[in-house]
Amino acid sequence: MNVNIKISVNSDNNSLKEYLKNKITRLEKHYNHIKKFNVILKIENKYQHKAEAELHILGNKNKITANSISENMYSSIDMLISKLDKQIIKFKEKNQHSTL
Repeated sequence: MNVNIKISVNSDNNSLKEYLKNKITRLEKHYNHIKKFNVILKIENKYQHKAEAELHILGNKNKITANSISENMYSSIDMLISKLDKQIIKFKEKNQHSTL
């Protein structure tokens, strides 16, 4: 999987990247056909830390997108991964039923 992370935050970028990469492994456990994973982490204002993501599925032109906003970037990442996880599970179930 190709992972692109763009961070426009004034905190420790390396720790945010490592935290995010550890969370991404959770997504790969549910669906290992993710071709590309783009993430943008940014601060909208003092209390709005935003995480946005876009997943591209291997062999499919579909993409899955999600975003989350919270007062803490780590919480935003957690919420983002949770949303993506749910969408991946739905996508996987939908495609399993359509191939039967």
